[in-house]
Amino acid sequence: MNQEVDRVTIGDPSGLAPGKQVTLTVIHADGSRRTVQCSHALNQQQIDWFHAGSALNSLKQQHEKAMA
Repeated sequence: MNQEVDRVTIGDPSGLAPGKQVTLTVIHADGSRRTVQCSHALNQQQIDWFHAGSALNSLKQQHEKAMA
């Protein structure tokens, strides 16, 4: 059973891609784990934002690349 103190981790966030499932690991307070495959609705731009830490960080990185 899931509890409010459970933690969730995303397996290999570098492999996040539109239409590709994501592996989540639920870590329960007693140390037991459960792995589930999940679908997501992120597009490539949103995934880029996720990897950059925010939309603003992503825009800054794009600007810096354009200026180089």
